[in-house]
Amino acid sequence: MTKPDINPDQAPLDRRHAGALHEAGHAVIAVLLGRALCELSIEHDSMGEGYVRRELREGTPEEILEEILIARAGARAPEHYENWITNEDHDQHRIDQLVVKCPELVAFGMKEQWACLDPVLDLCRPCVEALARTLFEQRKMAGKDALVLIRSKLPSTSEARDRLAVCTERFAAMRNGPVD
Repeated sequence: MTKPDINPDQAPLDRRHAGALHEAGHAVIAVLLGRALCELSIEHDSMGEGYVRRELREGTPEEILEEILIARAGARAPEHYENWITNEDHDQHRIDQLVVKCPELVAFGMKEQWACLDPVLDLCRPCVEALARTLFEQRKMAGKDALVLIRSKLPSTSEARDRLAVCTERFAAMRNGPVD
């Protein structure tokens, strides 16, 4: 008796995929927030880690918050989906640098950021996992190839973007205080 064919998009991930899931989390949230992707890799860079090379935007406090959400999404995806912990030292260093540029973000803490990210990661899970599988197999991807895959797998970009927009709106409201 032969085994039934398993759809590669449905094949379970295992702990070896954690690094790819980490980088896929960064990439999918970056795309949802309108950032261009250049390259993704789970091969080690000069700092000994995988990476997502992409467009950065830090011109406004809201863009800085978006950059923090992108940074947080890397470690959050494998932890939220599978309870796998990945190294987030580089991401935390980036977050620390961004908070210096916008100290008001200290009040918009990690729990608030996770509350923004988790529902979006839930919506995007099939996409994040498909990108992680592909990245794990290929080890490195051009940004344009990752973008094609992301766009083909995202269930509803408008719903996911709306949920991320609520996060930046909450931050703006917190920053600006109550409106009379």
